[in-house]
Amino acid sequence: MNNANTALSLPLRMCNVVAHWSRVLGRALYFGMYRGAKGYGFPKPRRQWDTEYQTGHWDYLAGGGERPVQMVVLGYAIHHHVAPSVLDVGCGDGVLFGMLQRFPLAEYHGVDLSEEAIARVRRRALAKPGVLEASRAVFTRADFESFAPARRYDVIIFNNSLMYAEDPLWVLERFANFLAPGGIIVASLCYNPWQFPIWKRIHRRFSTLRSADVTNEGGLLWHVRVLERYTECLDSSASSETGEVRANGAGPSLAALSASSPPARY
Repeated sequence: MNNANTALSLPLRMCNVVAHWSRVLGRALYFGMYRGAKGYGFPKPRRQWDTEYQTGHWDYLAGGGERPVQMVVLGYAIHHHVAPSVLDVGCGDGVLFGMLQRFPLAEYHGVDLSEEAIARVRRRALAKPGVLEASRAVFTRADFESFAPARRYDVIIFNNSLMYAEDPLWVLERFANFLAPGGIIVASLCYNPWQFPIWKRIHRRFSTLRSADVTNEGGLLWHVRVLERYTECLDSSASSETGEVRANGAGPSLAALSASSPPARY
């Protein structure tokens, strides 16, 4: 009887394995060959992010290999404004914050989907007395595709995080409305075959104020851009009779932005 049950269960287990890997392959083909080629991103569920941080998958971000791109992003952020207010979208466990806190900041707000990452950066900040107070730092566990800040910022950073958005351009356009007058977006992407479609879509709606291509000793390449939305692409906040655009690119009210909907999930 046991042998018969074993004989029946083996094909069933094989079917489950085949079904699992078919789903994995199908998702990879869909995001990689179809949506990736069209300039869309590769989102991950929160549970996967938490697991990766818990197992040390992202620990290398604090190493020297990532330092070149981090320094360029940091330099752009503090160059354009004196003591800027900074929104770090996809802040991870706070590697960039650890560098930014050495400079005068009006405020720092880090946002990340991973609860584990946010818990780590809070522990590190609390371990250094006065850091949170000096940099006016706050950290929020949230999905940045639906997160709505309560204020506007001088600098909004997407350091290697845009590719994990369902629709990177939609996310950029939404967060551009949270820029203070004269504010900038600093975005970086590590080289891969799918970053070019993302940049291509972005460059249709944003102008590049500054750019740098950064390579480390291992040959990894990053593209870093300081972006400003084209004036003609700004959201209209005036009446339909005049068709005017709000001055200084301020965009719609924060309350209206908070009610905006993220793109449909696929």
